Amino acid sequence: MNNMQNTPSQARGEADSRLRERGNQSLKRLGFDQARFVSVEDKTVKLSCPILDRNDRCIVNAAIRLLAGVSSVKFVTEERQDA
Repeated sequence: MNNMQNTPSQARGEADSRLRERGNQSLKRLGFDQARFVSVEDKTVKLSCPILDRNDRCIVNAAIRLLAGVSSVKFVTEERQDA
């Protein structure tokens, strides 16, 4: 049997990873292949997305905010992060 004891930070990391995966799948289904998660912090998702059209940003915002655990979305310029 697996030892099911996770620290709060491990559990949060796993939840953030699942959220990132679900969000990326949703974006891909909607045709936003260039969009990607940068980070998830305090129920705020940061996205890097080269979308210039305001309507497209509204669609992406709504799609990501429908995910459980997300209360807001921020669009950021491309950041280099090794993940």
